[in-house]
Amino acid sequence: GKPFRFKVRVAREIAPWITEVRWHPAQKLEALKNGDVVLDLPAGSLIEAKRFVLSLGRFGKALGPKELVREMREEIAYLAAEYVQPKRRA
Repeated sequence: GKPFRFKVRVAREIAPWITEVRWHPAQKLEALKNGDVVLDLPAGSLIEAKRFVLSLGRFGKALGPKELVREMREEIAYLAAEYVQPKRRA
């Protein structure tokens, strides 16, 4: 895919860790009044961005682009189905 930028909102619980790490030379960070931070990063692919957001667990929320947000919704729906009502395997 074509390189793009994505944004993820990170909860204040892990914001200090996020702000201490230099994730990429072109990163942008925005501190919010409630202690959360918004991290804006470049990515080489949608899967790279999705993996990063998923690695944050409940402390991260994809804000854009819309394709990333859509893929996160699909991934979360799949995971919820697997963990809430696991399928029986033969």
